[in-house]
Amino acid sequence: MVETAFIDNPDDAKLLVEREDDFARAIARGVTDFFRNEQPLPDVVDTPTKSSGAVSSHFNASEFVCHCCGQGKVDPRLIELLEQLRAKAGKPIHINCGYRCPSHNAQVGGVPNSQHVLGTAADITIPEIGFERARELVEKIDFDGTGFYPPLDGGGAWFIHVDVRDGGIGSHIEWWN
Repeated sequence: MVETAFIDNPDDAKLLVEREDDFARAIARGVTDFFRNEQPLPDVVDTPTKSSGAVSSHFNASEFVCHCCGQGKVDPRLIELLEQLRAKAGKPIHINCGYRCPSHNAQVGGVPNSQHVLGTAADITIPEIGFERARELVEKIDFDGTGFYPPLDGGGAWFIHVDVRDGGIGSHIEWWN
């Protein structure tokens, strides 16, 4: 059973009419993703801690926890897309930041509705391939939001923000810093 929206809610009813294809694609993607994975992802957001183990073939729950309190959550779709990116890159992905508790998010200057607080975002690097190649690969994956933070003056630190803010049914958001 799939419940996409509430028909008795005017905003939801409008979405059901105007974005019918988006809902259909999201449902179809869920079905194909389920059958493609040897071990299907859970249908709830996980709440990893520093002592948690693997959440996928290449990622450990400890990579997604808040740096200040050690608690966290991570959306299974984010992990799935990071695994797709890892397969394309053929190199390890470093998770700089996954979940942030609200106080840590405020401390680092994050917006109150940050995708990190929801467990739907990660800031990543792929050190072995560099920023430009990582950017090219990220753009081929179906992330809902991507933010590019290139190295300053051609060198130094860089990262890429990736998120799954709306479950794949909305339009893609991209920004550069």
